[in-house]
Amino acid sequence: MDGSLSHVLIIWLVVAGCAGIIIGIGILKGKRWAWKITIIQTLLNVFVGVIYFALPNTSDQSSNIIGALLEIIIGAVIIYYFYRPHVRAYFNKIPQQ
Repeated sequence: MDGSLSHVLIIWLVVAGCAGIIIGIGILKGKRWAWKITIIQTLLNVFVGVIYFALPNTSDQSSNIIGALLEIIIGAVIIYYFYRPHVRAYFNKIPQQ
């Protein structure tokens, strides 16, 4: 990896890490924007998992399939959990009765 590419990667990882911390704090505080961002991010991760699963790779095929399946399963569990009534109520996504 040349020097400029590694700097870009380091900056990207720092930005992604800071965003993850901010989103995590928003989730803990029950913010609506954090719920939305988590759903969008998880849907994108599931989509990437489906692409990895569908596209053949010449390197270690079995580990790619296992990784893609895990990404899809974990994403599905997160989305299912975030749509549960008590979780949606925590994020004020459904009215209290």
